[in-house]
Amino acid sequence: MKKESEDHIQQECLVWYNLEYCTLAKNPRGVCYSIPNEGAMQMGREIMGQLKGKVSDLVMKIIQKTTGIMTHRLKLTGMKEGVSDTHIILPNGKILFIEFKTSTGYQSKEQKDFQQVIENLGHTYLLVRNLKEFQYYIRLYEK
Repeated sequence: MKKESEDHIQQECLVWYNLEYCTLAKNPRGVCYSIPNEGAMQMGREIMGQLKGKVSDLVMKIIQKTTGIMTHRLKLTGMKEGVSDTHIILPNGKILFIEFKTSTGYQSKEQKDFQQVIENLGHTYLLVRNLKEFQYYIRLYEK
């Protein structure tokens, strides 16, 4: 049995939103986009995991250094830890900040802090664990 992942849940939800829900005579359509705020570090860890024991320590250090440089550049251009995975701007003007988690996943301190800021600003922050929950929230907030 394949292990459930946040990426899979997010993909399933966004495919449903963009290819099914928004195409059902929705005019105007909502806007949905992801925030790859962990991309460089995650990619570096995955590459290092795949290469561990197969390449020299020097190559591993180069990958680590490159990942650090990429992350630094992303932070300088606005990447922020804890930002929700996806933002959806509904046709009615509501903005949803959505964090995807597995059934056993939990928010980091930075994610909880970001949630508090968003809610203090009067916006909606949602923790979504599966497609059914996502569909419920979209229909609820689009009214």
